[in-house]
Amino acid sequence: MKEINEKINEQAHITNKEVSIGVDMTTRNAWETSLAIYLNDIPFHQAGQGEQCVIKTNLALGKKKTNKSDLILLEEPENHLSHSKLNEFIKTIKDNCEGKQLIISTHSSYVANKLGLDQLILLRDHETLRLKELKKSTREFFMKLPGYNTLRLLLSDYPILVEGDSDELIVQKAYIDFDEDGALPIEDGFDVISVGLSFKRFLEMARKLNIEVAVLTDNDGNYDQKVRKKYAEYESVNSISILPMIEILFQL
Repeated sequence: MKEINEKINEQAHITNKEVSIGVDMTTRNAWETSLAIYLNDIPFHQAGQGEQCVIKTNLALGKKKTNKSDLILLEEPENHLSHSKLNEFIKTIKDNCEGKQLIISTHSSYVANKLGLDQLILLRDHETLRLKELKKSTREFFMKLPGYNTLRLLLSDYPILVEGDSDELIVQKAYIDFDEDGALPIEDGFDVISVGLSFKRFLEMARKLNIEVAVLTDNDGNYDQKVRKKYAEYESVNSISILPMIEILFQL
């Protein structure tokens, strides 16, 4: 058993924890019927589901048959994983699937951004939409800063983009006061998303996909320069509105 465990840890690169095979003694009669895999002396079946998914996926990717394959399919790799563990897992996937066609289904903006937003195929209203036409600078921006909620914008019914967290709270509060039932915007399909200073990056996606979106931005006392001229390229786009807060609430 000792020799087997030594070979597993020397030859297999499936996790940064120590993998071993032993007898599972957590039940009275387990020693009579089975052997168990351990991670740092913890039975595999008692490890977190995220840890189990990572190891099973890495084992699958490490198979000889997989190495000969040109196409890899993965379903929602983000499930049960923390942010740091997901980042580590995504790197492993990229390293193991280099030179192969990789198709992933995901609800995670992080996964979509990190693995190539330009190759994203969005399924919306029974139609297939692609983001290949995004500017190279926009694609690279979201890949370098994958924390942005790109899928949240793409999948929202009526997104409202604001600059910071305080702006988001102001819009939420104003909407509650405005609504007869005191509902939150999201309860009526309006998703208020904080995007920092990256309005135009998100607007590029919204225009490509014809998403109806409103932008709340500060004019710093200079509406002509800070708003009208800055967003002039979107003035003729019917689905995009660049408005002060009062006008946004009026439209809602």
